[in-house]
Amino acid sequence: KKAAADGAVIWYLTELVEGRATRFDYGIIHATRYNPSLHEKYKDISFINTDGGKYISTFKVLIPKDTILNAQWKILVHKTRVLLDPSDPSFDGEIVAHILSWRGKSPAPHILDLSQFQSWELPPGLEETIQIRANLGAILNPAKTSLNQTTGKPYCDANISYEFSLKGMKLRARIHWTEKGVEQVGPASIIPITKL
Repeated sequence: KKAAADGAVIWYLTELVEGRATRFDYGIIHATRYNPSLHEKYKDISFINTDGGKYISTFKVLIPKDTILNAQWKILVHKTRVLLDPSDPSFDGEIVAHILSWRGKSPAPHILDLSQFQSWELPPGLEETIQIRANLGAILNPAKTSLNQTTGKPYCDANISYEFSLKGMKLRARIHWTEKGVEQVGPASIIPITKL
């Protein structure tokens, strides 16, 4: 399975914006590091990530409902961490970030129990809206690894940021990363679910 980014944002504007105001909360399923003092009652739904750390799944709202958009609108999502198992033969350098909308009548949930759902089966009220894809082949180097202290298996990771902006009614996306102390910028594709 391809490496998945644990952070990112946005949606397909022509369907999901009304009068340039967002109709739903938009965000991501985020792997939040487990903190016993804060998450004790959620320990049964925690999981071990590729780096060996214990995490819980949360829904991180990045664009709240009724956010007004205009030509100057821009958002930069900082420090998205991408984890990769270098032994995964299917990894071709592409990462996929899944952007979700909360369509329930109640406020969007924060803690998610995904243990009862199959891979990428979402709880009621959450819908996948778009995917953001970028090739990190030049950033993620399987030859440079860290060691999972729990399993002893190697992993590699990278820190990137996603930038989103509007040009007319067209959503744009780019990725940012730092290489040898210099900020680099590269392209990212936005794919509506209806076109997958």
